[in-house]
Amino acid sequence: DALLAALRGAGMAPYVPEGAYFVLAPHAAFGFADDVAFCMHLVEKVGVAAIPCSAFHLAGADGRKDAGAHSLVRFAFCKRLETIAAAADRLRALRPVRTP
Repeated sequence: DALLAALRGAGMAPYVPEGAYFVLAPHAAFGFADDVAFCMHLVEKVGVAAIPCSAFHLAGADGRKDAGAHSLVRFAFCKRLETIAAAADRLRALRPVRTP
């Protein structure tokens, strides 16, 4: 619940897990080219680590990954509450891209 609240507070719309220790969330609202670019931004500029979901998908016969694989990032919540609270503070720096 703490991580879900932190992600929502950052402008994300996370999926509520039903039996895992991680949360998936779409990143399109932040304007990055793909999940890898968004995760790199999180680590380098925000100080929060996430895993690009495309890392879990194999490329098809044409060498391309499913477009859906690039639309989500994965946050683990098997952390101390103090760690999640610190991440929530850092995630407040995120701003969704506003379109006219």
